[in-house]
Amino acid sequence: MPDNPLNPSYYGQAREFCAQNSDWVIYRRRLDNYFLVNSITDDNKKRAILLNALDEEAYKLIYNLSLPRLPEEKTYKGIN
Repeated sequence: MPDNPLNPSYYGQAREFCAQNSDWVIYRRRLDNYFLVNSITDDNKKRAILLNALDEEAYKLIYNLSLPRLPEEKTYKGIN
């Protein structure tokens, strides 16, 4: 079940982060566990999954905090 494009089945799912209703610290810990159980080690893939799981409000916040860079240019750990 590692990063294998021919076997896209994973344990669980990366749930959406809603800035209004979710706790960021708890969400990141759960997301890190999702990566661990699914053997996702590539930081680019981790970043893409995280950014894809953000609702629009959370993505806008990350976008604004990342300026002048894009969130996609930051490292996974650099997105806090």
